[in-house]
Amino acid sequence: SMLAYIIGSWVNATVLSKMKAKSNGKGFGFRAIISTLCGEAIDSLIFVPFAFLGNMPFEELLKMMILQVSFKTVYEIIILPVTSVVVKKVKKADGIDVIDRNESYKLFG
Repeated sequence: SMLAYIIGSWVNATVLSKMKAKSNGKGFGFRAIISTLCGEAIDSLIFVPFAFLGNMPFEELLKMMILQVSFKTVYEIIILPVTSVVVKKVKKADGIDVIDRNESYKLFG
């Protein structure tokens, strides 16, 4: 569970960062939704089979993964207005808006 969470969060952050660099900082909402979708897909692909394979039919595992990713992505869409306001306030308070360029995106190290 913890490994799936860590890798999923890393994928989310990496996708968000790479998309920000490619879009030159535009389209935060779209980037947030796509990165959440990617991160949660990886989290589910790791966790669900590891936790339930052999205890449930494969079709049910697949449904579980799809529902988990869908619910978390829908939540991201619902909470996005709040997230956008918080991000804008943090950037204003910090006085910076960094666009990662030439990052290595290593998971460990």
